[in-house]
Amino acid sequence: MKTALLLLLFCLAEADDIRWEVKDLFQKFKSQLEGQHADMASRLSASETNMEEFQTRSEKLVEELQKHKADMDFRLSASETKMEEFQTRLSQSETLVEELQKHKADMIADHSTISHNLTLDYTQLQTLYDALTLERDQLQHEVNQLKRQTADKTCPSEWKLFGDSCYYMITTGKTWQDGRQECLNQGADLVVINSGEEQAFIRGWNRETAKGTGSWIGLKRTEGTWTWVDGTPLTTQYWHSGYPKGALDCGVYSYTLDPGTYFNLPCSNAILAICEK
Repeated sequence: MKTALLLLLFCLAEADDIRWEVKDLFQKFKSQLEGQHADMASRLSASETNMEEFQTRSEKLVEELQKHKADMDFRLSASETKMEEFQTRLSQSETLVEELQKHKADMIADHSTISHNLTLDYTQLQTLYDALTLERDQLQHEVNQLKRQTADKTCPSEWKLFGDSCYYMITTGKTWQDGRQECLNQGADLVVINSGEEQAFIRGWNRETAKGTGSWIGLKRTEGTWTWVDGTPLTTQYWHSGYPKGALDCGVYSYTLDPGTYFNLPCSNAILAICEK
């Protein structure tokens, strides 16, 4: 009985020790759980804070993206409008280019027609002018002949008489046309040499008056033919050796080219001139 009681006491003592150990273990486990719980709570709180910050940043980013998208949409719409305007202006420019090209072709055609018509008109006018000039010269020659026939065998001052004609030396430089016009103004014309006697007279008188320079005479090439101003062709020729030459259309007399011969010069040269009436 005593032994059983001792054994019971021993078991109770062991059980109490175990209880205290279990309690101690429970307290340790509880402390660990509480520590873990506090750590988990702290981490959870930090995560929630981070989540809120992330949410805020995400919302701001979404807002910025939406604004950027709206701005891009606006720019795209403006670009499309400008592109449409550009396409319209390009189409208008292409139409204008086509119209200008057509107008240019029309202008070229008109210019060609006008140029052709002007060429025809100029040719006709030139032919008429040449015919009228020839008729005028012939009439002037006839007038001069009538004057010679009705006038006394005397010549004005500074004119020289030979045969039934009077001769005058223009001693200032003139073109062939200007020299002839001055002769015409005085009722004369550039000299027409009809004979060897007249040729000899002109030579001697020219030697005295012209002093070595050439003088215009009434000889000119028209359409390739040398003709006197009275309309008669050149028959008795006194050309100097090698003349006439080149495209020089007006005749010149020079006593220095023995025995007094003709040569040709450009009609625009300014030299002396011999008048006859």
